[in-house]
Amino acid sequence: MRNNLVLVGLLCSITWMSSGCAVVGPAVPDCCSGYSNTIAPLNKVVNYTIQLDDVCAIKAFVFKTESGRIICSDPKSGWARKAKQAVDKKTLLLVIKEHNEEGSTSDITPTTASTTTKKPRRKRGHRQRKRQLRMNVKRRRKCD
Repeated sequence: MRNNLVLVGLLCSITWMSSGCAVVGPAVPDCCSGYSNTIAPLNKVVNYTIQLDDVCAIKAFVFKTESGRIICSDPKSGWARKAKQAVDKKTLLLVIKEHNEEGSTSDITPTTASTTTKKPRRKRGHRQRKRQLRMNVKRRRKCD
């Protein structure tokens, strides 16, 4: 009976030690093993992270699209730089908008008059956006 208690205690301590080491050890991130040739429309890219080559095998920009797709891209590629700038611009605009909303809680309204003579841009329809996207792809192919 006493030997059984010692054996159970030993097994419990071994299990506890091995699970403790697993939790404390370094977490292995999901790394891109190669670059993708996928080019998504810049307005569909919502977020990115920078994968460093000291943690993973390659340095990459890891983009996430509205649909949840992950795109691993070469940081030297033109599309990757443009997509990164587009996300940074969206993020900056959001921060500025939130900051302005926090500061504009006063009851005083500005009295400046608008003197613009430009007509407001119409929103493009679905077909026009698809056509523009096709034209952009054709231009890229001609440049390559």
